[in-house]
Amino acid sequence: MTYPTSDNLIAADGPIELAPEPTEAVEPEDIGLALAGVIETARTQGLSLNDLTAEVLADDMLLDPPARRLLSEIVAKAWHELNAKAAAKSEDTRVSASENAAA
Repeated sequence: MTYPTSDNLIAADGPIELAPEPTEAVEPEDIGLALAGVIETARTQGLSLNDLTAEVLADDMLLDPPARRLLSEIVAKAWHELNAKAAAKSEDTRVSASENAAA
């Protein structure tokens, strides 16, 4: 995956100003929400877990190989946890609908 760097962020009307680095720490909940969003986007694009982890493991300049492997493991765990939650929610909905139909 190729990401823009400050060397190649030049628009037709001049350089693009980059956002300043955050001064506050990123909250774990924000990271979790971002990860869930990436997984949901991948699913809506028809990507599999293997496709997504292949992208994470792809060589790039942002993460070193150990960090990419760790991130791919985190992505896989989140993927499976989101599947389990979706299945549980689907089951709850199914049970509730059958209970309502029986009443």
